[in-house]
Amino acid sequence: ESLVLLRTSNESWEPEEEYLREVLGVVSKRWCVRIPVDELGILTDRVLEISGIASNPETRVVALATAVRLLSLSQDRTRISLLIARIQSCNDLELDPYQRLHVILAEAWSSASGRGLQSALDYLQKGLGIARRNGYMSTIVIRLYLGEGNVLALLGRYGEALAPLMMAAELSTKLDNSEFVAEAFSLLAMVNARIGEHTAQMDCARKALSHQQEQSWGPSTIGATYELAMALACTGREGEATATIDMLTAAMHENSPAWGKQAVMLNAADVYWVAGKNKSALRHAGLALRIGGGLALHESLQGQFTRWSTMLELCSGKAQRALQRLSATQSEFHRLDAKDQVELLAARGLLLGAIGEDTGEVRDAVLKRLESLPDGIARGLTRFGFHPSTWSKVGRSGRTTLP
Repeated sequence: ESLVLLRTSNESWEPEEEYLREVLGVVSKRWCVRIPVDELGILTDRVLEISGIASNPETRVVALATAVRLLSLSQDRTRISLLIARIQSCNDLELDPYQRLHVILAEAWSSASGRGLQSALDYLQKGLGIARRNGYMSTIVIRLYLGEGNVLALLGRYGEALAPLMMAAELSTKLDNSEFVAEAFSLLAMVNARIGEHTAQMDCARKALSHQQEQSWGPSTIGATYELAMALACTGREGEATATIDMLTAAMHENSPAWGKQAVMLNAADVYWVAGKNKSALRHAGLALRIGGGLALHESLQGQFTRWSTMLELCSGKAQRALQRLSATQSEFHRLDAKDQVELLAARGLLLGAIGEDTGEVRDAVLKRLESLPDGIARGLTRFGFHPSTWSKVGRSGRTTLP
């Protein structure tokens, strides 16, 4: 209803009021309907523009936080660079503590997007400190809690991630914000998966999906569906698992963002593999590689992408080529999350073993990292044949066959 009122009002608006009306219209649209991909860029450009030209600080910071929400869907690198410039201009404004939270959120998100995870965590915790001191309870505070939980998980601090994500879920429920309830439980499903708690993983994923918008293709929908399907596959309910992930692949449309299509295909490959349908898994993995032209389309996909590109090259007897591909990603290694770093190291060890090279140093590095991570990460590597204990099963020819 609010979206209709904003669109159809016949009142005359002052320029500053019109800017705020536009931004609130985008916010309402983001919560109420699925934004077509071809509109994302147009809407993002407009709110970024308003965040730089509006005279009212409130309008500028709300526009800035809205741009973050849109960019989380598109992952458009060019526009993310423009966001950073807008953050710098907003930092020069005289803002009250609540307005400042919007800028802090944008600073945290842009840092995390560039994989400056510790910097992002510092911003988020600074913002939450301001929120707690002032007793704020709003969607911007929910977003700070979601960010803190997500970044802690990316850093491999999964146990610590649970508390802020539960706070986000509780506050979202209290404020009756279904989208953020879904996002909180989607992230909780992921964290429980990493810890190895499949029952909690499944329960949280179901809660997330029960609050999702219809036909949504955002990160939380993709993530929750994947976690539900994987929990089902890991607990012996293979048919339900593949049916669940098939619904997601069917929901992806031609105009869905390329990173989303690639994520879904990689997720489907994982689910089919754990469900024992290895040829279907490799087929979906091949589609994922083709979507990206042989590249992972987002840093968050690099671990899965490397696992599957390695598997496909091994099946083709091209371990040396896979090693070359992996070496090309070394400069980005520090930008990856804790789980992805382990997966890349494990892929390297597997490939070195396949061509008869010594794997001792890489094996030690993988095992050392696994010591600081929950058991669920090690079990995941074992499922896909990437744990050091399984490397010897790949022949010296550089070729492997499906089990």
